[in-house]
Amino acid sequence: MMIPGEGGVGKSETIQTITENVVSRGVGHFVPKGAFTGIAASVIDGKTLHVLAGTPLNGSRQSSQTLKKLSATWADKRYLIIDEIYGIMRIFGLILLDNWSCESYNRKRIKL
Repeated sequence: MMIPGEGGVGKSETIQTITENVVSRGVGHFVPKGAFTGIAASVIDGKTLHVLAGTPLNGSRQSSQTLKKLSATWADKRYLIIDEIYGIMRIFGLILLDNWSCESYNRKRIKL
């Protein structure tokens, strides 16, 4: 499910309502919540996506211990609620643009 909308239309409140519903049914542990920024994560009582994914701060690879912990943590999860998805989409778009630009540059440079 995706809940689009400008700031202030109630997306985070909708996430809180969904959370209350799943918690009241006793399955809240199946639905972690995350956001790209710490502020957005705190609004929905979630965690940053970096924490949920176990992303190392120094950009190195995840240790085998971290991978085992992540595997155990995510084993029973059924859904992931992400607030402020636009931050992720912006970065993903920049990565795609960067990759496209490099490929385009290489095609122009190497005329086959």
